[in-house]
Amino acid sequence: MCGRTHADSPNGKNLIPALAAGQEYVLEAPVVLLLVADHSAFTEIPEPMGSTLAPLNAGIISQNIALFCAANGFDTVARGTMEHSTLKSELKLKDNQCLLLNHPVGYSAT
Repeated sequence: MCGRTHADSPNGKNLIPALAAGQEYVLEAPVVLLLVADHSAFTEIPEPMGSTLAPLNAGIISQNIALFCAANGFDTVARGTMEHSTLKSELKLKDNQCLLLNHPVGYSAT
């Protein structure tokens, strides 16, 4: 093992603790999916609709993740809990990019 995972930031810092935000079970998940909105993609859509599309789309994607996991024997949960400022900084997200949800994916402990 090379010591670097896909959970590392571009500068090599492990981001899993920032994703877990104190919830220990997240540290055990082999995969954590992170949903990020890019608000610059909605500039041609008039308000208030433009600002509601990113969370709406994240909800739809989140449900699809949950359905896929359930159909394939995986467990997941949609989470808004994470260290937003740490992750945004470490992932070098732009001001118009917003962390919405994360999904730890794995197998049930039972």
